[in-house]
Amino acid sequence: MKQLSECRVDKSYDHFDVSSGWLYQFKSRFQVGRLTCHGHSGDVDESELLSNRASLAQLLAPFSPQGIYNANESGLVFNKQPNSSNVRLAPNKALKGGKDEKTCITTFHVVNQAGTDKRKLWVIGRAKTPKAFRQNCVNLANLPVIYWFNKQAWMLSGLWYEFLCALNDEMAIQHRHIALILDNCSYHPPPDKLPIDYTGPQPPVLTNITLIFLPPCKTAYLQPLDMGIIKAFKASYRHQYAEYMVERFNEYGETPQKIDILKAISLIATGWKSITQKTIQNCWKKANI
Repeated sequence: MKQLSECRVDKSYDHFDVSSGWLYQFKSRFQVGRLTCHGHSGDVDESELLSNRASLAQLLAPFSPQGIYNANESGLVFNKQPNSSNVRLAPNKALKGGKDEKTCITTFHVVNQAGTDKRKLWVIGRAKTPKAFRQNCVNLANLPVIYWFNKQAWMLSGLWYEFLCALNDEMAIQHRHIALILDNCSYHPPPDKLPIDYTGPQPPVLTNITLIFLPPCKTAYLQPLDMGIIKAFKASYRHQYAEYMVERFNEYGETPQKIDILKAISLIATGWKSITQKTIQNCWKKANI
């Protein structure tokens, strides 16, 4: 606003104060809005993206929408509290925030282009048998997700090969050959290109899966799961989480500081179930591959 005051066109006004109200009316009249720049979008060559899409279309041409899949993982801070709320405060009383929760797990998502196969989520935690599993005598086979673990709670190369092996076997039994689109990530190595320090299980021989890797630094524009599917899942999870906290407050008069991994898995499964076929199809259309 200071810059606007100094750059006024009509110098006949000795005192021209640009107030917040004036600025609001000015922006409304001339349809001025605020845009936020994300990442390196300004550096992306549109002609290069067109070329990438043409190449992908050629690779995917032999496959039907039912046989084209996208897989990607995402971190989830499952105990993250809402960062704002409407509350009634006492006079001269400030609202104090709590310690920011950073415990993260990984969710692994797989969907096909037709939206007819939204596969069971993988959840990767840190503990082999979390305390909540032991206390509730959990049978992993009965969970609404597939649970794996490692110290980092990441999709490491060994788990990646486990996933590929299971998926390839399933497709072989069904006599299907599918394309699997992936981001170009070090944790998604092709079975014939092992990492130098790899010590995990034997990589699978892929007879029924064709791996198609997206060009580096282009996943934000070409990967369907990044077009809104994972974002919608996380929004649904946060909604389920908030509803659970409200239910606990209504029932017990207080909310728990944290939920355990077992409850988180229940909310995760519900959140993933809420993602509709139409949402998946729209995100594939947005990726335009």
